[in-house]
Amino acid sequence: MSPQMWENALLPFGGIKILLGGDFRQTLPVVPKKGRDEIVASSITISPLWRSCKVFPLLENMRIERNVPPITIDGRNVAFRDWVLALGDGTEPSFLLGDDHDPLWIRILDEVRVEHNGDALDAIVNEIYGELHQIHGDIDYLRDRAILTPLNEFVESVNNQVLKRLSGDFRIYKSCDNICEASSSSAADEALYPPEYLNSLKFSASVGYTKNIVYREIFDNIM
Repeated sequence: MSPQMWENALLPFGGIKILLGGDFRQTLPVVPKKGRDEIVASSITISPLWRSCKVFPLLENMRIERNVPPITIDGRNVAFRDWVLALGDGTEPSFLLGDDHDPLWIRILDEVRVEHNGDALDAIVNEIYGELHQIHGDIDYLRDRAILTPLNEFVESVNNQVLKRLSGDFRIYKSCDNICEASSSSAADEALYPPEYLNSLKFSASVGYTKNIVYREIFDNIM
């Protein structure tokens, strides 16, 4: 082993430069059955390796570059993107709730809340896609709005609620993650094309994986 290789062996990742990306303010590590303190303690910023990292922050938020009307906070007009950044930086005022020992809760402003009288999902869909039945063929209309959910189990409920607003029937096309069984196939073929590889393939087709496609309509909603 050369002296250079020996020196690199003592460095993190053997001296190889590793590029990591992500926003620690939005995505924390998943630690099953652990509390807030244990989850934060598992972040890479707590690791001894963090001292060897060089951070290159993104200075421009591309997600909220569009012209969004300002919101009112305590009588002051504040840019929406500034409010979002304040949430991420932890500078937005917080308060105690229940038996909490630390102020972990923030007040969501009335300007960004959707009021409802019982059916919260229907109220959200009506707020975001209220005119869908009239202009579902407008690409710009569909591109400029989306409903995000914290868990995948909510996605189907959201999709079904949106599809109810469209006329016509819809069909569900499901993908297959196995190779076609033919007379020439063998166990070697299955080893060469495991489900993980098949699921990674992307085709330039109108239907890829599971989609809800409204029959005789232009709109399709990826699940």
